[in-house]
Amino acid sequence: MDNKRKINAQAMGHNGPIDFEVSVDNNQVTDLEIKRHSETSGIFDQVADKLRTDVLENQSFEIDAISGATVMSEAILESADQAVKKEGVQLPDKAKAQERYEEELQADVVVIGGGEAGLVAAAKLLTAGKKVVLLEKNGYLGGATI
Repeated sequence: MDNKRKINAQAMGHNGPIDFEVSVDNNQVTDLEIKRHSETSGIFDQVADKLRTDVLENQSFEIDAISGATVMSEAILESADQAVKKEGVQLPDKAKAQERYEEELQADVVVIGGGEAGLVAAAKLLTAGKKVVLLEKNGYLGGATI
């Protein structure tokens, strides 16, 4: 039996409502598509892509929010979860355990924060011949300069 559905939902972002559509087929999420939003495009597009990828990989809305866009991503995940449940779709109760990735890095200097100041500092150090590791918690560089 074919059980394909497109479920419309809405979440409240920082700048207004976020309209999106969840596609499901036989209790599997097949897509999460943003239809309309008023958020900052450069940041929002990356957040939306990451959320979509994580939801599809985990087949669940019970996943971690995106750092740097916690409120917005939690709102989308919660709204999507409620809309899908309201339509009778039964997804797995819990997300798969995410694998932890560890790597040891060697550097002369570690710059914490990939905003404008962090990027300038890292560039200056690199031109001075230093080996630099730049750490950023968000899924993008540039901070508020985007």
